[in-house]
Amino acid sequence: MSEIVNNLLGKLADLLGDECQKLKGVEHHVQFLEDELSAMKARLEELGPRDELDPSTKDWQGHVSDMAHNMEDCIDDFILNLRSVNANAGFIEKVTQFLKNLWVRYQFTSQIQELKDRAIETNHRRKRYKRDDSSNSSSDLVAVDPWMPALYREAACLVGIDAPREELVRWLTDSEQELKVVSIVGFGGLGKTTLAKQVYDKIGGQFNCKAFVSVSQRPNMARLLTGLQSKLKRTEHCCTQEVQEVQDIISKLREHLTHERYFKYCLRLGMHPEDYEIMRDDLVRQWIAEGLVRSLPGLDLEDVARSYFNELINRSLIQPERTVAGDVISCKVHDVIRDVIISKCQEENFMSMVYNSEDMARLHECKPKVRRLFFCSSSNDATNGTISRATGLSKVRSIVSFGGSKYLNSLLFSKYLRVLLIENWGITVDLSDINRLFHLRYLKVTAGNIKLPSELKGLVHLETLELTSDSIPSDVVQLPRLSHLTALCHRLPEGIGNLKLLRTLNGFQLTGCSSEDIKGLGELTNLRELFFVIEDTTEIDDALVSSIEKLRKLRHLRFSHNWYLDNDSLSSLSNPPLLIETLRMKGIITFRIPRWIGDLHCLHHLELYVRQTSTDDIGLLGELPSLMEFKLCLLHFAANGAIIVRTGLFPALEYFQTYFQDEDHELHSAQDDVMAHLCFEVGSMPKLQRLELHLWEGHWGGATPVGIEHVLALQQIKLGFAYCGEVDRRAESAFRDALQAHPNRHSIRFN
Repeated sequence: MSEIVNNLLGKLADLLGDECQKLKGVEHHVQFLEDELSAMKARLEELGPRDELDPSTKDWQGHVSDMAHNMEDCIDDFILNLRSVNANAGFIEKVTQFLKNLWVRYQFTSQIQELKDRAIETNHRRKRYKRDDSSNSSSDLVAVDPWMPALYREAACLVGIDAPREELVRWLTDSEQELKVVSIVGFGGLGKTTLAKQVYDKIGGQFNCKAFVSVSQRPNMARLLTGLQSKLKRTEHCCTQEVQEVQDIISKLREHLTHERYFKYCLRLGMHPEDYEIMRDDLVRQWIAEGLVRSLPGLDLEDVARSYFNELINRSLIQPERTVAGDVISCKVHDVIRDVIISKCQEENFMSMVYNSEDMARLHECKPKVRRLFFCSSSNDATNGTISRATGLSKVRSIVSFGGSKYLNSLLFSKYLRVLLIENWGITVDLSDINRLFHLRYLKVTAGNIKLPSELKGLVHLETLELTSDSIPSDVVQLPRLSHLTALCHRLPEGIGNLKLLRTLNGFQLTGCSSEDIKGLGELTNLRELFFVIEDTTEIDDALVSSIEKLRKLRHLRFSHNWYLDNDSLSSLSNPPLLIETLRMKGIITFRIPRWIGDLHCLHHLELYVRQTSTDDIGLLGELPSLMEFKLCLLHFAANGAIIVRTGLFPALEYFQTYFQDEDHELHSAQDDVMAHLCFEVGSMPKLQRLELHLWEGHWGGATPVGIEHVLALQQIKLGFAYCGEVDRRAESAFRDALQAHPNRHSIRFN
């Protein structure tokens, strides 16, 4: 809640600064509100997001929150409605605008006086019923605990489970201890069931009587016991231990969660369907758009928000879902924690959920005003799709919909809307009136059809624009605050160089782009992420290479072609952005590995398509200290000889995937076997866990990579054969034979 007040204080400071000339007659009122809110903010931070507060303090918190929102709405309206007079305007136009501004100031003065009175009364109320409470906070940036993502992986790829599994096995099979019960405890989603199942599978065969039963949150005890009897093949009798009530679990979780300063960021997670994969960057940008992220001196706002995300991971409040080379890029919310979040959202009026028309009817006259709406997938059953503007929904700031709702178009009149997220490929979304949303900051629509206006000039505060549309208004390049722009195979907009604040540019095509626009890319010096869909080899030329060299803050660079496209222009890049972490050139074939890649010491993810390579080329990449994921497609290897991975190379690599795609290669002898071209020396790839090898069946003669037993951290091997037939089983057998000297030979998995 303190973030809401913090945002408002920033706006009041702006009014008293750059906008002060517009505040004739009300400066002292605005200054009073700023001072009063500063004191309220300090008190809110002392209280923290705690549940155990006396009713009067909770009531005071609610009043402050509602008052802060109303103040912000008042200021937004004032800034929007007050117009400067054009010096070249005629006399009548100047007089008309002067009178309009006079009326705007009068309305603003009246509203500010009313808000001032409310602030005074709210402060008096707090003093009359004051009670001390406090909490601590921390603002240090947080990294993801490297052990956390492993706890949530499926059993087939779970890393780190071996030690606890073996410990449990030892306890249960120790004849001296004679343990009858072993408890595995922890938050929901930590992998307790997975661990228990691993133990059961490993030693279940040693027991005459065994059963593995999963108990739901609200079990049908008769059915549960009947199933248990069936598995045990016994009908004499059974007894059960008391099952802990779900409400007890929720209460304990609430006690834990409400003492954490990060809980307010959890509330936004409630605006997603159950078991939904939430992308980290989407969540981060929504937090920022709603003003939930506090800026810190010298730190990037998105980095601060990612730190909050990492803290939620570390505290097991969210579960890592997708991890790319150690970087958690998506998460899920455990169903029990989601129940707690939704309960808290409703309690604090953070969000209102809509399932049907009855819910909408209830929200019409809701007090306090509804600020955030979440349309669930079933909310399309409403019979009446219209909403009166004089309702409790007029102050909505965030709308999220993952289903089709008849109410969406009606709600676009909410002039205070800041976040609009719609995701449903089966619907048509009409955004023709989107220009009315002056305060909109985040717009993401995934739909089968999107209707857009001819211009977007009214969205002057828009920061994120992501659309699954092949047509975007040309004036998108005039949006002054746009930071993230993503479209589906849309031609690069003319004048792209105008978007100086742009950090993300994804999904665009270069077909038909002018040389001026390609050159303009080099002016996007704040760009962090760049992704192009390539249609023709002429699209990657010297002009594009020159622009890329100017993007010194670039972190992620990706090109994609739907098949194979020869283009060696990128090999001429001589001064690459040295902060690049991801480089993917899917389908873009270079003759050899570009030498400049060896300078990218921050590189984590690499995907290359090359005609030829050599031991020296591989050695160049092997010196990269941070490379964790490497995908290599090799299109010609008959004349290359062996590719040797030398000792000490690829010190951080965890995942290596290679495709051998030479369709003209013929297998005449053992020397022609593709696998025999790959060699690992002792001490190479010391952290490699996953190895994937893909090739044509006709290119394999039974060989395995030379020295594969030297890859000591290996846990999983995936073999892929085009037109495989019966070769898969023979290949696995050959690899198992080759791994006889490997220390982990019994635990290495094959796919």
